[in-house]
Amino acid sequence: EIDFSKLPSDTPASIRTLLRRCLHRDPKGRLRDIGEARVAIQEQLATPASHTAASTAPAQQTPHNRLVWGVSVISIAATAALAFVHLRERPPTVETMRFQILAPEQTTLINSVVLSPDGHGFAFLGPGPDGRVMLWVRSLESVDVRPLIGTEGATTGFFWSADSRFVAFATNGFPGRLKKVDISGGPAQPLCEFTGSFRGGDWSAAGAILFGVSPSGLWQISENGGTPTPVTKLNLTRQETQHSGPVFLPDGRKFLYFRASTGGNESQSGIYTGSLDATPEQQSTSRLLVAESNPVYAPSLSNIGGSVLFLRAGTLLAQPFDSAFQPNGNAVSLAKDVGNFGSSGWFSASANGHLAFRTGRAAAQMNQLVWFDRQGKRLGEVGAPMEMGGGGVQLSRDGERVVITRTGPGIDLQEAHVWIADVSRGIFSRLYSSEDADTAPAVSPNGYVAFSSTLNGAVGDLYWAPANGLGSPEPLLVKSPTVKHPNHFSPDGRFLIYDDHIPPQDLYILPVGAPSAGGERKPIPFAVTKADETFGQFSPDGKWIAYSSDESGRREVYVQGFAPDKVPANAVGKWTISTAGGDKPRWSANGKELYYIALDRKMMAVPVKLGPMFEPGVAKPLFETNVTAFNPYDVSPDGRFLMNTIAASAAPPSSPVTIVLNWQAALKP
Repeated sequence: EIDFSKLPSDTPASIRTLLRRCLHRDPKGRLRDIGEARVAIQEQLATPASHTAASTAPAQQTPHNRLVWGVSVISIAATAALAFVHLRERPPTVETMRFQILAPEQTTLINSVVLSPDGHGFAFLGPGPDGRVMLWVRSLESVDVRPLIGTEGATTGFFWSADSRFVAFATNGFPGRLKKVDISGGPAQPLCEFTGSFRGGDWSAAGAILFGVSPSGLWQISENGGTPTPVTKLNLTRQETQHSGPVFLPDGRKFLYFRASTGGNESQSGIYTGSLDATPEQQSTSRLLVAESNPVYAPSLSNIGGSVLFLRAGTLLAQPFDSAFQPNGNAVSLAKDVGNFGSSGWFSASANGHLAFRTGRAAAQMNQLVWFDRQGKRLGEVGAPMEMGGGGVQLSRDGERVVITRTGPGIDLQEAHVWIADVSRGIFSRLYSSEDADTAPAVSPNGYVAFSSTLNGAVGDLYWAPANGLGSPEPLLVKSPTVKHPNHFSPDGRFLIYDDHIPPQDLYILPVGAPSAGGERKPIPFAVTKADETFGQFSPDGKWIAYSSDESGRREVYVQGFAPDKVPANAVGKWTISTAGGDKPRWSANGKELYYIALDRKMMAVPVKLGPMFEPGVAKPLFETNVTAFNPYDVSPDGRFLMNTIAASAAPPSSPVTIVLNWQAALKP
């Protein structure tokens, strides 16, 4: 029973009656409409003297207390009516809601979309007005889509700041660069440089940025930029090829990431946990989940535990975890045929319970081999556009043959193989048939092609095979725990210079004559330092080696003498060739020029004199390049440049973005 005696003593009788009717147990005796309550209150306010209070002593009615109890009664009556209605209702059933967003008219969607942490919108890659890929953002609350100026050249793996104000992105190059851009406008701000291929990242609420680089591992910097510090390193015993897609857990110190292994260790691939408080050597090697993609972590809306989202055989799965980060039940299937670009899955989740994904196949980046003259004039093509990556392009010394590395869908280096063609015909064929990956070809002057291969479960051993395609691969250097890439042969064919991904990369000389008495060819160190050295190139007279190194803090081109009878095999004398950053050196056939690509992507030419001493001149720009891959170009004997240029992407998948609101309802029993 309701104790109406607790009402203020000066409550008018008419109002007491009104309240009893509002709160009557029997619906038939209850007030039918709040409008009736309004009329009763207005009448009491208009003629308070005509009503007597329930107390024996009449109370003084003032405008103030009449207003107070009038407002109070309205509130009580309204609340009582609403409370009764809700008491009669069943608890609402929270369900998921799905809708789809088509590609905007201004551009096309390329591969993945990434929701902002607050769930108000998403970012995606798409061609800009000039055809170059850049970042775009779209709100879920409107149809407006706009480009983020200054993000041209951005690659897959971009990510948001925890407050949804910034998007961090990378551009792969020589070197790669990590930047951030305010989505409200303004120029892109540099954060750091890196060597290798970008493999995704995350940004904690505390301002730490974690990102992956292949083939080194995960790195950490501040949100204000600086020098990256290593957080993980590849486990060479398990033949790991990449650490990618890091994502912070709620404490901002622990994180999840994807490890990929090859060469018979594929069963070790999956999602692992790590910590910023551990050294690279101390990170856990115990796998958390079997997966085929980078992870996405979604906190529970109840703030108790969360879920890890990942791909397995094209199915998007969510594995719930409790507050102690222990698996809480079985993984739940959320969607089928979700796309991916390498280990980067086409899905993301926000902190407020939104999920976004796309189905379909990755749009392939197409490349075209193009001839250019010294002024950058396009002279013609070799072959048709195709998927190329990794090893790039190298000509034979006579300029009649070209070797390249072709990749699988989505630039999948696990499906990469060496192809060869006569330059005049431009018809490519496999160097040899094998299911094992083979990359980074180098052409010998005596009719062989050296390459890095995963034959016999190797992570990247050195082999060679006849360039005419009629023979089987023969081992050059095997049973090594590290990835090795051929760079170049000496002009007499006696030596091969290669880089060894220890990391950092170092340069070694391999005599390629008959194996020693022990049955193995013995490599000789050439440039083995704390810096990263790669892309070694013999001069036409065989006495000098040009290469690139980051010993100065950024990548530059150097030349050093070659002494095959010494250990290390470098002679006295070392010259810095580039003055403001440079990479990818190549010699002219006559030995009178040395070329390299500057940081602004311009092709540079340096006049040189070979002889008892090396004499370099002053570098001058030739033309701007648009190249990709590790070996992006070569120079023919007649001085033309054969460039592995970025063509257009294949037609991107037409699938829309599927948005799922309250997707976590699917996790409940």
